[in-house]
Amino acid sequence: APLLDKKPTNAQLRILKALALVRSGRKEEALALSRELKGEKEVQRDETLLNNLAIVFREGGSAAEATACFEAALANDPGNEELALCLFGAYVRERNFLKLQQQAAPAKPTHSLAARTAL
Repeated sequence: APLLDKKPTNAQLRILKALALVRSGRKEEALALSRELKGEKEVQRDETLLNNLAIVFREGGSAAEATACFEAALANDPGNEELALCLFGAYVRERNFLKLQQQAAPAKPTHSLAARTAL
C-alpha cells in the first residue's frame, strides 16, 4: 500500500501529493488539498512545510495564498526570524514593495527620549 494510505494525516506526505498534483497539471485538486493543509497547526509551525506548501500555491497560480500562509504563521510566532525571512521572500516574489518596506523598517521606539533618559 502507498505510504500516504498508511499515514493519511502526515502533512508532509499530503503536501508532496499536492506538489505532484500541481506538476501533473491537476492544479484545482492541488490547490484544494493545499487549502485544507494551510490551516493545520503542524504546517503553520514548520517553515519547511510552509515553504513546500508555498511552492504548490505559486505553481498553482495562487502566490497570494502562499504569502497569506507566511503572514498567518508569523502573526502566531512574531519572533520567528525564519518565518520573517520566508515572508520577506514572498513579498519579493510578489513585488509587493510597500509590504517589503514595512517589514524591513525598524520598529519605532515606544518610549520618548525623555522617558528613556529619566531611567
